[in-house]
Amino acid sequence: MKEPIAIVGRACVLPGALTPEALATLVSERRDLVRAVPPGRWGIAPEAAMCDPNSPRPDRAWSDRGGYVEGFERTFDASGFGVPQAELATLDPVFHWVLHTAREALSQAKRSRSDARIGAVVGNLSFPSRGMADFAASVWLKEADARSRKVDPRNRFHSGLPALL
Repeated sequence: MKEPIAIVGRACVLPGALTPEALATLVSERRDLVRAVPPGRWGIAPEAAMCDPNSPRPDRAWSDRGGYVEGFERTFDASGFGVPQAELATLDPVFHWVLHTAREALSQAKRSRSDARIGAVVGNLSFPSRGMADFAASVWLKEADARSRKVDPRNRFHSGLPALL
């Protein structure tokens, strides 16, 4: 028999919902948050990236619709993680999302950091993010700075990461 568990903290970063309360509202309203790519997100005009159904090319996208997280940068506080903020700023927002949600959920737990009974379940489903796209563009274009900013090579590994149980 397994020990019972209690959920003592929760947090989320999702398209249209940066808190569990916002997510509950969106679900109750049956809102569809899948939409066309925001302007400038791909670095090229979406029509230039889309497949022509009559002559598909392997380097084109079939759809520009997706769930896009927006507004997170206004809520993220990079302090207090034991990582220099300048270094943290070079990482893709996917890493910021995990740090933010972990801090939010653990702040609700009201337990000592040394309590061995506390664990976290963190999941991430991501498709190529901005940092990953910047890194790929820097490789494809053979430029050190794909979008007029430093490209951090650590961002190349994270579609689907970080996640832990």
